[in-house]
Amino acid sequence: MATIPQQVDAPLDGKVSKAAVEPPPCVRFGPVPRGNDVGPHGEQPLTVGTIAPSYGLEHVSYGVPVPAVTFCTLQAISARRFETRSQFFAHTPAVIGPRVDLIHSFNHLPLQVPRRRPFVVSCEMELPRILGQPADWQKQFALKALSKESCRRILPLSEAAQRFISRRFKAANHPHLDHKMDVFRGAVTPPAMLRPPRDIKQPIRFLFVGGDGLRKGLGVAVDAVQRLNAGGIEASLTVIGRPTAESYAMPGRSLPTNTLYAVLDETPFIEHHASLPNSEVRRRMAEADFLLFPTVDESLGWVVIEAGLTGLATAATEIFAIPELIDHESSGWLLSTDTDEDGRWLHLATSAAPDEWEALQKGLSDQIVGFAEAIARNPHLPDQMGDAARRKLEALYLPEVAAARLRAIYDAAL
Repeated sequence: MATIPQQVDAPLDGKVSKAAVEPPPCVRFGPVPRGNDVGPHGEQPLTVGTIAPSYGLEHVSYGVPVPAVTFCTLQAISARRFETRSQFFAHTPAVIGPRVDLIHSFNHLPLQVPRRRPFVVSCEMELPRILGQPADWQKQFALKALSKESCRRILPLSEAAQRFISRRFKAANHPHLDHKMDVFRGAVTPPAMLRPPRDIKQPIRFLFVGGDGLRKGLGVAVDAVQRLNAGGIEASLTVIGRPTAESYAMPGRSLPTNTLYAVLDETPFIEHHASLPNSEVRRRMAEADFLLFPTVDESLGWVVIEAGLTGLATAATEIFAIPELIDHESSGWLLSTDTDEDGRWLHLATSAAPDEWEALQKGLSDQIVGFAEAIARNPHLPDQMGDAARRKLEALYLPEVAAARLRAIYDAAL
């Protein structure tokens, strides 16, 4: 079976962009200056170097208020411009300095010159992350790097990712790497604006957020809301994102986007924005009754977390890590589909995907319609599920919870 690309979750506006906040650059040589203050529970000062600041890395390292830890950006170089078949060099950068206590990377395996520092690596789905067609020596090199004593911890973002990686370690005859794995979910800052109680006299207000419209189920969301209005249940849909014609999830087939664009622009109960700043997306979350996320493939689902912390529950496909974020019929709604042993769509990125696509889309749309009918019968359901979603995700992602957990991981790694 062909290698399936592992999706990188993007910020709320659907664009992969630099993180909003980045740690300061490190000095080129010598130790990095660190703070002298100990933590509130006597934690000793530490300096942690990061590589390639990004949306994901921010959530699992320098965006977390870890007691007595100074974060900085390490200088790193890679030979990725010479790659033609894989992303091996892009994810194995050479770190040339300076001295830090520990390195924390995201999907990257740091090559260190001249001395080897201990490191921990967070990952969303696949590790080693070498997409494309890597050579055998590249696979073995990456596995050997993870096996070295300097690699202290492998930190998947979810239990689903931990199982996914563990199966591949075993298949590569490296089952010993399992003992290095420990789920660390990261942190998400709660919004300043929480969702108020629903006005039950208004239509059901659905929200869709996603840059890769085809894979994330934009067509499904539009179809379901059209069917609801045609069937007598008033519903509106706010779309933040763009239709896309192609996706790795369905290779060899392209769907025209002109018709969908026309529906988005001309339907009176649909409001469409190609992109919005994150602050505006958060505001739309506070105004909605439910988030629709009928995605075909996802490594985590940050948008589900952002919405839940606002008090907005989600109806999402029951794939990979999403069931860890949603308790079905309690803190949201899970849309069922056929999955493989990894919890991914059974026909994902296979030659059968184009033939199975329409049935998948219709099945997801049917379930959204059925769920919306439940809201019509019980108009307080979005409030009840939204409150439950906020409580569940606060317990998993509040910064103070993540900070204590990450400090313990760093201390154990040294």
